[in-house]
Amino acid sequence: MKVNFKELGYVKNVELDLNKDLIILCGPNNTGKTYVAYAIYGLMKFRSELPKSRKVADEIKNLMEKGQIELDIIDLLTENSASYLNAIGKSYIKQIPKVFASDEATFSKTEIKIELGEISDLSTKILAEKISQEIGIRNSVSVKIVKEVNSSTITCILIENENIANTNKHEVPTTILLDFIADRIFSILIDFIFPKTYIAPAERIAINIFSKELSLKRNVLVDKLLELKDVGKDDDPFDLIKRRATRYPSPVRDSLEISEDLNNFEKNNSEFEHFADEIEKEILKGQVLISKEGDVQFKPDKAKSLKLPIHLTASVVKSLSNLVIYFRHLATKGDFIIIDEPELNLHPDNQVIIARIIAKIVNNGFKVLISTHSDYIIRELNNLIMLKSKPNFAKKYNYADDTLLTHSKVGAILFHYNTRKSVALEVSETGFEVETIDNVINELNERSQALIFNDDLE
Repeated sequence: MKVNFKELGYVKNVELDLNKDLIILCGPNNTGKTYVAYAIYGLMKFRSELPKSRKVADEIKNLMEKGQIELDIIDLLTENSASYLNAIGKSYIKQIPKVFASDEATFSKTEIKIELGEISDLSTKILAEKISQEIGIRNSVSVKIVKEVNSSTITCILIENENIANTNKHEVPTTILLDFIADRIFSILIDFIFPKTYIAPAERIAINIFSKELSLKRNVLVDKLLELKDVGKDDDPFDLIKRRATRYPSPVRDSLEISEDLNNFEKNNSEFEHFADEIEKEILKGQVLISKEGDVQFKPDKAKSLKLPIHLTASVVKSLSNLVIYFRHLATKGDFIIIDEPELNLHPDNQVIIARIIAKIVNNGFKVLISTHSDYIIRELNNLIMLKSKPNFAKKYNYADDTLLTHSKVGAILFHYNTRKSVALEVSETGFEVETIDNVINELNERSQALIFNDDLE
């Protein structure tokens, strides 16, 4: 799937190929990288009603008589993808100010175009998925929706409720049944197009520290509203909310919600918790824990009797603890992961390590989008691309196979400050070049050489 944004904040025009497994956004500050990352996150989380397909409608009408119908998901997407994606794009543009917690005027000129492109990658995902849902419609009937692995066919089965005597399936109006089944099928289609998405925003360092305080602020706001109600003041509660409530972009807001509900998330175990273990072992040198009160703690390897509250930990722990929690409790195969500046607070050696871990994540069935200023991360990603075609060197330098990257699965976009343009960089078997970083490094090297060898300015 390809997504094109026009007039998105500072960004004049940018196109992203989301079929790539790893997408790198790079460029100077204030060029719109975070805007693009947030906009993609909002799109992936967005759910909208899709235009009704005549084929689906006709089949659902037959369900009442036949008791069972079959629909091919790949056929539906192939035949209707343009109208579906056009409808999603129009609806999303209306909602995008909420993603950024901004006024509508800021995005009044924003446009979005979504193209499904080649359906082969999506077909692979569809075939690998198993679906089994059963939902009641009133008291008389329920509908079971199933799809087996290696099949693109959804089967809808009408089931009469055996606990109700003399029920008649025709008691359920056809229009209700049609809308219900259509909504469920379209919801399944959207889930295939837009995978479950997790974001680690740049604000993640403060989220676990201040989430409780922010919850208290909301509680104070509720108390104030109740107080106004009890004493009969003339203040409009909604005006009070607008004046007092702090507003955040949805990536920050969603991250806060996760931080506030860690006790519940801790009950889940992800099959990808080995990534959490690797981040802890290779970078953090200790364990990220969740207390009984739902607070994040850290147990250093060198002082295992200590359990430090998150606000007393090193900045690297604050930066990566969210990713540790995600991989230990929330991650599922096929997720779309967005990491804004993975190099935050990392020493160069750890920036190299996080680049390798990102590559492993990609090779384990995730799609990853990062925005970065780090020359170390970019250089190591280029090494991983080059080593893919040089197995002898990979073995010599002790690179595991699951860290190597296929260049055709990597996309890179360079954002420019003066022109507001973004350019898709060529990614070859030797990697890709980021001129805005290379130019700075070359200039620094030239000055250093001049100083070391005492070049005569005259």
